[in-house]
Amino acid sequence: MKTIIISNIREETESIIRYGLNFGKHTETKTDIFHLIDPKAMHGPYSSYSDSQTTTPGEKLSHEEVMKREKEMADNDFKKILSREVSRLNYPLRVNTEIEIKEMEPALKEAQKEDPNSLLVSGTIPGSHMVRGLDELLEMARNAGLLTLVVPPGHEFVKPENAVLVSDLEKGKSPNAKYLFEWLDPFNTLIFTCSLIQDENQADIEQNTYEWMEDIKSYSGSGLDYNTGVMKGDDQVGILLDHVRKNNPDLVILPSDKKSVTGDYLFSGELARQMVETFDKPVLFY
Repeated sequence: MKTIIISNIREETESIIRYGLNFGKHTETKTDIFHLIDPKAMHGPYSSYSDSQTTTPGEKLSHEEVMKREKEMADNDFKKILSREVSRLNYPLRVNTEIEIKEMEPALKEAQKEDPNSLLVSGTIPGSHMVRGLDELLEMARNAGLLTLVVPPGHEFVKPENAVLVSDLEKGKSPNAKYLFEWLDPFNTLIFTCSLIQDENQADIEQNTYEWMEDIKSYSGSGLDYNTGVMKGDDQVGILLDHVRKNNPDLVILPSDKKSVTGDYLFSGELARQMVETFDKPVLFY
């Protein structure tokens, strides 16, 4: 198991690194911080610019000089934040910082190959030097087959004592289900797993729920407790939002690209980002 923090240290939003380090501490996992500089995302030539990356009149910088400057500034920022946060956590974290000029998607696939049970931790605004936004990052994570935890800006780390997990009962076993429960096991999380449906075919629902629960039993450790339910309604996103508001779980767990029982892709692309922002809670995509 490895925690991979997707750096946003050069963005205006609050850094995700503190949250990610806390997550790595509580799961006792090796933690990598990715600050990758995609040459395609960094355009040039530019004028000389300040640490905020705003351009000012002056001598032009080449594309290579811009990327080198970004790498140097990121390195300085990391030294400051890691010195502060690691001492604050009072835990011997195994932290590796990767500040490299490379494309994100191949790096994620390489990370998955090295450890299929890696978990990405990202804010809703990942570094613009790596990807064009959260939608693109989630797509890359899906292509790489990685679990991804997305955290709202400024959200303080809280151990997920309870979670709501939306299952796709028509799809059978998820290749990431085993990894999902391994990550939750250290937290002794109480999981409410449910499906979102429109039809009233109760017999099929009960059979699929039984199969899903058997999957959970085969994957989950002794630290987990869970129960099941069904949410019915035409507005599936709406009923899920209502459930989150009423029950206030610490974590929402959603399928990343699986079809729901209605055949719609509810939790992919732009809608995924909107739901993270609306919940105002960490959302784990599996």
